[in-house]
Amino acid sequence: MGMKASVLFIIMIYDIGEEIKRSIVRCIANDTRINIKVKTDEDKKAMQEDLNKIYKWAEKNIMKFKEKKFEQMRCGETKGVDVESYKAPTGTEIENKDKVKNLGVVTSEDIQFSEHINNVVLSSKINQGNILRNFSTRKEETMLKLYKSHIRSKAEYCYIVWSATYRK
Repeated sequence: MGMKASVLFIIMIYDIGEEIKRSIVRCIANDTRINIKVKTDEDKKAMQEDLNKIYKWAEKNIMKFKEKKFEQMRCGETKGVDVESYKAPTGTEIENKDKVKNLGVVTSEDIQFSEHINNVVLSSKINQGNILRNFSTRKEETMLKLYKSHIRSKAEYCYIVWSATYRK
């Protein structure tokens, strides 16, 4: 998407959450997320109402969401609230997942990011092996540049969110 198209897209979705009162709406690139803390059946109902408002917004603005990409995830306990799937614009149930990927970061229901951390560690090990196999030099300056660009950059991507303290 070019710069002009990006600006037009931002202008287009600017008011997507304008009528949403209870939930939090986040738009990142072309992904839209809606969150609400569900403690009661009333909260659950409010979430579906907010989803319906977003569906009406899309219809009014001649936009379509890709329902195949819809996913929902619950975090924490849901004491006293019946857990059921929310509805997509066509009335089909939104798939409930135990983990979702958001901007490349895998989040699970327990919010521990274990899978994401394991993926980062594995990817770093693979990149390290590739660097050592494909570069004969072991000069400190070259190795440091390779490390910073191919390993450290991936290891530090969004680390403030998933925090490496769990893995030491």
